[in-house]
Parts: sequence; structure tokens; C-alpha cells
Amino acid sequence: MQTTRQPYEFLVRWDHTGRLCGAHAQFRYITTADDGTMIGEFIGAAEPVAVAGSAGFPLTDILSPLQAAALAERDALAERLAELTASGADSPATA
Repeated sequence: MQTTRQPYEFLVRWDHTGRLCGAHAQFRYITTADDGTMIGEFIGAAEPVAVAGSAGFPLTDILSPLQAAALAERDALAERLAELTASGADSPATA
């Protein structure tokens, strides 16, 4: 038995103002028997572009290196903003 991972979907989202708010990718996992018969498949969870690219999603087929880097930077900044917001760093009382 063998499970393989294949690119499945590339998702880009914009917010209500038309600004880019994120991009994710998904993989399809296919399990086959030793004789090649497909046993089952499932679609994995959506992953941030940087994570999916590191995991082998073929981003260069659809994005330039600059575009992929910009999306990865956007994800990192959004994560950092969430951390700062959760810690109260944006509160005037902590200044």
C-alpha cells in the first residue's frame, strides 16, 4: 500500500475592499494498493502558501518567485500582527 501527495488546489482570497487577504494551497492524498488499485483519497487542509511551497506544491507553475515571496511575507506579517494583538501590545495601556 502507498499514499502519494499531489497538488490539488491554489486558493486566493480578497476582502470586501478588493485587497488581497491571503492565499492557500491544498494537496490531494491518494492511497493505492500494491497492484496500483486506488483504495481511497482525501483532500488535505488548506495550508499557507509558504508552508505548501516548502512541502512541494508547484508554486513556480503559477507564481513568479516575487509573487510567492510577497504572499509568504504577507502571511508572516498577518501572523505577527495576530500575536501582537493577542498579547495586548497594541493597547495604549501597554505603551
